[in-house]
Formats: sequence, structure tokens, C-alpha cells
Amino acid sequence: SMPYRGAGLAGLAAVAGVAVGAVWGLASGVLPGGCAAEFTERIGPYRVGLWGRAVRLAREAPVWGVGPGRFGTPGDPAGRPHSAPLQLLAEQGVVGALL
Repeated sequence: SMPYRGAGLAGLAAVAGVAVGAVWGLASGVLPGGCAAEFTERIGPYRVGLWGRAVRLAREAPVWGVGPGRFGTPGDPAGRPHSAPLQLLAEQGVVGALL
């Protein structure tokens, strides 16, 4: 019996939403230059490039996505964008993300 469980879960959901929004903003190139450069330096340009590719694929097929397992890149042995929400959105679209 934990008091204020709903408020705690809402807070955690808000933090996760802010994190996903920041990753999406960085991948889309909408963050301010200094902020984006700092994040890119810390995270790595390769990973930010993969995130950008995931965002482009999600924009090409927003509803159904490009299909499971079709995100893979030749230069990436893992073949994933290193971000579960972006990978899900790129591969399965909004419908898959909602399910």
C-alpha cells in the first residue's frame, strides 16, 4: 500500500515522455544548436545519425511503419537505432506503437 501511487506513476510517465521527446527533437534537428551539439558530443554522432534515420523512416510510413526487422543498417552490426521508441515507431508505425 503505497500512498500517492498514481502521482508517482504520472511523474515517471512524464519523465519518460520528456526523454523520448528530447531524443526525437535531437534526431529531427529541432533542438537549439548549442544544446544539440552538446548532446551529440556526449551521445555520439553515430547514434544520433541512427536516430535521424529512424525518424525519417517513421515519417515515410507513419501509420504502418516499414516493417519489423527492416530498419537494419549495413554499417551497424546491431542494426537498430539504440532507442526502443524510435525503433518501434520506424518499424511498426503509430498503429504498432499504440498496440
